[in-house]
Order: sequence, then structure tokens, then C-alpha cells
Amino acid sequence: MAAVAMAEPNPPPDPCRVAQSPRRGLRGRAAHRLPPLLRVLQTQAQAGGGHAGRNLHNGRVGRRGRKEADHDKGVEDRRGSPWPQRVSRPSNRPSQAADRDPDIVFKALADRTRRALLDSLRERNGQTLGELCGPLAMARQSAAQHLEILEAANLVATVRRGREKLHYLNPVPVWELNERWIERFEPSRLRTLSAIKRRAEEDTMAQRPSFVYVTYIESTAERVWEALTQPDLTEQYWGGARNLSDWQAGSPWQHQFADGEVHIGGTVVESAPPRRLVMTWGHAGETSPDKISKVTFEIESYHEIVRLTVVHEDLDDEMFIGISQGWPAVLANLKSLLETGHVLPQSPLDLAHTTEGAE
Repeated sequence: MAAVAMAEPNPPPDPCRVAQSPRRGLRGRAAHRLPPLLRVLQTQAQAGGGHAGRNLHNGRVGRRGRKEADHDKGVEDRRGSPWPQRVSRPSNRPSQAADRDPDIVFKALADRTRRALLDSLRERNGQTLGELCGPLAMARQSAAQHLEILEAANLVATVRRGREKLHYLNPVPVWELNERWIERFEPSRLRTLSAIKRRAEEDTMAQRPSFVYVTYIESTAERVWEALTQPDLTEQYWGGARNLSDWQAGSPWQHQFADGEVHIGGTVVESAPPRRLVMTWGHAGETSPDKISKVTFEIESYHEIVRLTVVHEDLDDEMFIGISQGWPAVLANLKSLLETGHVLPQSPLDLAHTTEGAE
């Protein structure tokens, strides 16, 4: 009896094999990368694993199947851990670690640039990034990085006002350092020493008087700055004298008359247009520190007017008398020029000299 060849039944499909469509096959490196992923999908399919099992049963591994497989694998890996797993996202808000660790505050205060930023906010709170980096001659990106460190230490707080970001000084961390490191150690003696030092400094400063003059001008801060620094404008209201300099910190400046003579000059100490200008003041060729004074121009805008404050300090008695007569006359001419387009019909400088001669 002839043996009848019986066809063997089709074996069940192997999940580790990928059913290739007649149009597209898997070649090269892709075929070597798939088996580990398919073994994961096989395990999930046997355990009843949702979308990943259906993708395997359909013979394809799509982008959605891979993402869900990775997610399910991560869930299974975390099931064996007795502790809850949590993924945290980085936050842009200031770190609260400064309340617990003073090292963050000490690190923030260790840089002199950051201390200069805090000093600027102490003098005038609520400044923008541009206003803060102006006096430091620093790029906005560098200043922003320093401010981020100060914010992380809670030394600076920010408030949004429209499109502007205003920065405010927060003295609480410094006060906490004071309570921990200073108040606990001989506070009464430290206060006594501080009072003695302050009294001695006040007595020293009292020996060199200062002159302060404030005037209000109907103009803009930019225009007032130009009037103080442009030679053509200073020549009109300052008795024919031209203020010559590039007005950069560290550069010399000269008060030159029409005949070329220079009677007054000095060095630009600080230049932050159009808000603040600080320079030394002394007779030409003067090198003695006792004969050199300092002039500060503060320009503050308020709607359509500008407040100009001139502070001339470290004066000796002789210079104080001359300054007290000269500055009011010069600033009156400056105010008239900016508001009317011409100086006063009679030079206040002549009137000042006449009054001084009569005395």
C-alpha cells in the first residue's frame, strides 16, 4: 500500500519574525535592531498588552507601537520598586535652597560685579536689565547671567510691567546672615564701633563741604545729556567754554575756552548716558588730592520734564565760594537754552562775578 504523504499542519506564526509585505522589506541594519524590541512586544502580547500586542499581531511595528511599548516597559520596570517614582521638570523660578543653605548667598555675593548690581538697586530700585548693565559697560547676556544667580539666591526679585522686567533688591537673605553671623557675637560692641566709625567719617567729610543744586527743565534726558557733553552746546551757555572728551569711564576731559586755554579738567569716573555722569574737577595740571574735587550729574525724567541734580563735593573753602556763584549761573543758562532755544540775554556769569567783586 502506497504511503500517502500527509501535509503537515501549518505551524503557528512565530512572533519573533516580522511579516514582510510584498512591497517593502527590512534590510541591513534595521533587521538587526528589531529583534530586541520584538521580544519586548512578544512579552507584552502574551500578557495581554494592548496596542503593542495588536501591532505585533498585525505584523508591523509603527511609531505609535514603539512609543507605547517603551511606556509599558517603563511601567513594568517601576512596578518592582517599593518607592514611588517621580519625574520632575526644571523650574525657572528662584531656588528656595537659599533659605536653607547660606552658601548660595555667599557665592552670589562673592563676585564684585554682582555686588555692583545690588548697589545699583540699593540706590534706585526697580530697574530694567538695560538700566542695570549700562553703568557696568557689560553685555546684556552677561548681566542677565549674574542676575539669574542673584535671583537663585533670593537677593533679587523681579516684577513684570508690560513688556518690561523690573528688578528689586531683596535684603532678607543678607539680614538672615547678619542675624546668624553678627547679631549673635558681641552686637553691642559692634554697634559701638560702627557708631565711632560713622562719626569719624562724618567729621572728616564735614571739613570738605559739598555743593548741591537741583533744577527742573522742560526737556528730555537725552537732550540734557547732550547739553552737558557736546562742545557746541556747552560753548553757548558756559561762557564760551567747550567741554571736550569722549565721555568714557577713565578718559580725560577738558574745559577749554575759545583761545585754546584750559583752566579746568579732570577724569571721567562714571558715564551712564543719559542718566548719570561723574568726573573729577580741578585746575589744569593740578595733582594734589586736596585740590581735586568731584562733580556728579544726575538726570531723572518725569513725563515732559527732567530733574537735573548737580553735586559738587570734596571742595576746599576757596573753591566752594567760586562754585556757589558759578553753578547757578551756568545751569540757569542751560535751562534757558533747552527750553527757549537761546541763552539768557545777560550772562549770569557776569552777574555772578559782579556780585563777587562787590562783596
